[in-house]
Amino acid sequence: MSFNKEKVNVPFPWERPYSDSKLLQRSTALVSLPARGQLAPLQRRSVSAGGLAACTKADDGRGQVALWPAKAPRKKVNALTTRSTSKAPLALQLEGFIRKEHRQYLSEHPQCTRADTLHIFREAFGAFVQHFPEYTSVLHVIRDEYDSTIEEMKEQVKQMRVIDLENKSDRSVHAMELMQLKESLTAVISNQQAQIEASQGLVFSLRDQLAVAEHANNLLKFELERNMREYDDAKDKAKLVSQAMIEESARTASILEALKKKEKENDLMNARVHVLTKSVAEMEDCLLHRARQDMERATGSEDATAPGGAGARHSAAPVPSTYALTADDDPRAPGNDEYVARLQARIDALEFELESCNRTAPGCEDAALPDPEEAPPVLKKDERQPVETQFPIIGAWLRDEGVAEEDLEEGERLLPPGLWPSEEFAFLKATQPLRNRHLSRRDVVSLVTRFWEERERQVNSSGIQTQPFFLEWLTKESASAYTAKELGLNLLMGCSRHVDHPDCRTLLQALRGFIPEAVVPASRRLLRHLRKCCDTSTDLINGTHLPFEVFFDLVRVVYPEKSAANMLQLRFFAFRECRETVHIGTMLDPASYFVVLLKQQFYREVEQFTLAVVEGIRETADAVGNSVTIANAIKVIQSVDPAMNQAMLHALMAEACQRSVVDIATTSDSTTVRLEVLLNRFRTAVLLRRCSPVDLP
Repeated sequence: MSFNKEKVNVPFPWERPYSDSKLLQRSTALVSLPARGQLAPLQRRSVSAGGLAACTKADDGRGQVALWPAKAPRKKVNALTTRSTSKAPLALQLEGFIRKEHRQYLSEHPQCTRADTLHIFREAFGAFVQHFPEYTSVLHVIRDEYDSTIEEMKEQVKQMRVIDLENKSDRSVHAMELMQLKESLTAVISNQQAQIEASQGLVFSLRDQLAVAEHANNLLKFELERNMREYDDAKDKAKLVSQAMIEESARTASILEALKKKEKENDLMNARVHVLTKSVAEMEDCLLHRARQDMERATGSEDATAPGGAGARHSAAPVPSTYALTADDDPRAPGNDEYVARLQARIDALEFELESCNRTAPGCEDAALPDPEEAPPVLKKDERQPVETQFPIIGAWLRDEGVAEEDLEEGERLLPPGLWPSEEFAFLKATQPLRNRHLSRRDVVSLVTRFWEERERQVNSSGIQTQPFFLEWLTKESASAYTAKELGLNLLMGCSRHVDHPDCRTLLQALRGFIPEAVVPASRRLLRHLRKCCDTSTDLINGTHLPFEVFFDLVRVVYPEKSAANMLQLRFFAFRECRETVHIGTMLDPASYFVVLLKQQFYREVEQFTLAVVEGIRETADAVGNSVTIANAIKVIQSVDPAMNQAMLHALMAEACQRSVVDIATTSDSTTVRLEVLLNRFRTAVLLRRCSPVDLP
């Protein structure tokens, strides 16, 4: 296509004459723009893949230029003129040129871009600029600005391509690095997991070794304790043997002294015999002299009557008055054996009284001794009567055994329990006989009450076990170790005698480790709570009485675990005392039988529930491994008392296992604990109290 390159000088409208109407119309048509309402909206049309669309339509003669292939949508702009106006020749020529060149270029280069076909539009724009030289500068500025903008965009596109390539390379590098990091992280995680599994296996093996070592340590401790107890017993026996030897030596010394006394008495008796021998000789001489006198009297009776005869001389002979005895006083006569026996009895009585005075009070040897004839006669063996007893069969048994009735009564000394673990009160460590205080039932109950009150006041002593605290309390009450052992043995023996009283029986059970000691403070708190509920009841009559049914409703509220039999027993006793109203002060007095019965029932219920739980856990436990799962223990408690909720079960198990409630609630079903430790905690430290009666239907 060729254009006329001659320069056309178009005059300005004000320079042209009015007769040149064609030039005026042409210039007006070329320069002026249509009105705002005559502007046609822009339209988009697509181009087929085989080439360009038709240039114009037959109806209106307006043609549109298809700029791109069919692979991308193309924008089409309508002419500025309206449908009624016609196009300028230059516009038609330019449009035809653009269509032709564009179609030809697209047919040769189907995959071209807008930048590849831009030269066609530049050539058409150059022709347009040449045709209108008066707009050359403005159009050149516009073209240059568009060219510079396109160049900048090209540069930016190049830079963006470079950046995109760099990003792609970086992305690939990063992807490779990420894959390497993932692989290394996977390897590290697998290594760490393997190390953790190995550490867990090592921990489990160490736990097993620790358990075995603890078991061996416990056995060694038990053996050491047994040896220590045997050593202590041997020491005590050695002390007792030494004391027995000392006593035996003292007894031997006393026997030697008695032997010396007997020897002295023997010497004295020999001296008496010697004196008696002399007396017998003198008496024989006296008797011979008397016989001689009798013979002389018989032969010279006649001469005796004469004054100054021989009879006067014989009568004047000196005869000792001591030996002037009759025939009845002759020691050789048979009747004088009684005199010797009486004399020997008097000597024995005097020696007995002297020995009694020496034992009772020193210096009584100078006291006046009673007459042996006034002393009570000593019964002979055949004169003794048999022991009188209440039943003949018991008397016969006592006679067969040779035991007197007085021997059955309590003596002044109590046999010590010693240090052997099998003894019940061995923790007192009493190895010597102790004085018997003969405590009454009231004294025993009072001491037990004081002990539990002191135990309840000592809040900081909750970590101390019952036996050490009992020894501390005994020492505080007695102010010395010896009297503390004496008081403790008397108190425990009194509790054994009065085991029917609940306080005495509970103290013995707590010291033996059969029930937890917390049952006593719990019982005391429940009694105080019952008294408070009665005092604050709205049904109170005159401040001291309550209706019968209201009172037992409060008892049921405070003691929900009471069985029907126990409640009937309480109601029967209360009904015997009062029929319609209950006197609170009398019924809930600490010394009343109702309170004693209430405590006895509470202790028995706790003991039975504890025994049922312990035996149930023992049945479900693993006897070989000496362990039980926490879940099975909770199921056993819940089966014994179905009314107990999960919170209470978790609290009891947490206290028994010495863990937190959260740990018990979140633990697995396979978690196990040591069986003996758990049962020991249930028996000695955890208060197991029912939430519902045992005979609940």
